[in-house]
Amino acid sequence: MGGLHNSIRTSIIKKNNNMSLTLSEQLKLIDGDLAISTKSFFDLSRQAVLDSCATFQASHKVTDPAVNAHAHDYVLKMKSLISRFFRNDFSVIEQISRMIASNIGASTVTYDELSLYTEAQLMNLIKDNTYAAMENIATICHEEKSAYNYL
Repeated sequence: MGGLHNSIRTSIIKKNNNMSLTLSEQLKLIDGDLAISTKSFFDLSRQAVLDSCATFQASHKVTDPAVNAHAHDYVLKMKSLISRFFRNDFSVIEQISRMIASNIGASTVTYDELSLYTEAQLMNLIKDNTYAAMENIATICHEEKSAYNYL
């Protein structure tokens, strides 16, 4: 398990070395200092996560641990994360929101460009980064994701 966490941390660190938003700009986004919407970044990201959770719950692929253990682990980890989210576990909600901001920070959009976004554009950007953030927080490894996607 430690190797998995280390590989996720390493990939996030590598990804963030070339980020367009600095860490302080990511925090400004999280804290609402970038007033794009009347809603907070936290509220927008929580709504995007809620939508993604509902979609996954309704349409996830059926897996058999005897046939494909990695794909089955993917489903179990995502269900566990979703369960924590629906139980209103603030730590998981905050972690996913921060991971979304980190993913946005690693994208090509700059803080100045982001400040020109409409609320709809920001929501689309958040939605585009939600699923990857959920997988990171659920500690999904490459093998699990690949196995699940292959189904």
